[in-house]
Amino acid sequence: YIPYILTTAHTEADFLIKSIRFKATDYLVKPVNVKDFIQKAQIACQNRYHENIKKQSQADLKQITNVINEVALVSKTDLKGNITYANKLFCRVAGYKKSEIIGQTHGALLHPDANTSEIQDLNKEIQLGNIWEGKIHNISKDGSDYHISASVIPLYDEYDSDIIEFMWISFLTTEDEIEKKEFKKKVAINVKETRRINLEARKSIDELEAQLLKYKHFDLIEYSLEVERKRSAKFKNQIKYYEKEVTNRKSKFELMSQEANRRIDKANLLSKEQSDKKDLAIITLESLNKELEIREGDVGVLNKEIENQINLIEDLKSSIEAKEEQL
Repeated sequence: YIPYILTTAHTEADFLIKSIRFKATDYLVKPVNVKDFIQKAQIACQNRYHENIKKQSQADLKQITNVINEVALVSKTDLKGNITYANKLFCRVAGYKKSEIIGQTHGALLHPDANTSEIQDLNKEIQLGNIWEGKIHNISKDGSDYHISASVIPLYDEYDSDIIEFMWISFLTTEDEIEKKEFKKKVAINVKETRRINLEARKSIDELEAQLLKYKHFDLIEYSLEVERKRSAKFKNQIKYYEKEVTNRKSKFELMSQEANRRIDKANLLSKEQSDKKDLAIITLESLNKELEIREGDVGVLNKEIENQINLIEDLKSSIEAKEEQL
């Protein structure tokens, strides 16, 4: 069973009536709270489960009642002892039509040789609210006698305070009828056991289906984790690329610095060795100084770019560490 829960921003009566026509299990007003949604889904599933159990119990009860009606003489009497209900087997064994039985008392069916003290004990016990069990000797309309093993059960009102009627369940005690009763009893037991097995099987199937839903949920989580892993790997590759780029630029910067220093050293050496060419050396030195200033400007730009790259790398690392902690 899959509950159909409608999520809507509308609360008008017409709209809700339409949702009922579409057999919606329940509805939630947006924005939807996940906890409320899960709770309503659980309640809907539980209600459907209990409905199925109730239907199954009613079907079992009906089947058991049918079996009892086949093998037992069932009747009801009011507080005065008048018969208000009799099943077909009761009428058939007694030899009366149902219309002839209704309104009579069980005393009218007693055999003249019946144990009167037993009947007095019966009336006393049931009036006290106790269940009576015993054997009764009856006589049918055609004069043939029959013995029954009877159970008389007081039935109470809905508040369980006052007795409103009595249920009589009796079984014939002749050898053939006892054999038939035992056979029917076995049939009823087998039917009940089959229902129980089917109910347990249905419960096991429901549990397995619930577990499958959980596994599907786990698959979704695993997929999300795999996506995050791939994104993290991509960030790591980008960081490696930026680190390599920074390293290359540092190497170029070092080479440029070394070349500038070499030229300065060479200029200083020429200045010392060629004092007579002082003016020319000064000019050369100024030219080199200008070039050095240009190079130093380039170096400053490179340093700024390197600093930006390092900050970017640190941000990426922090982002990856945060995502790994979430995973």
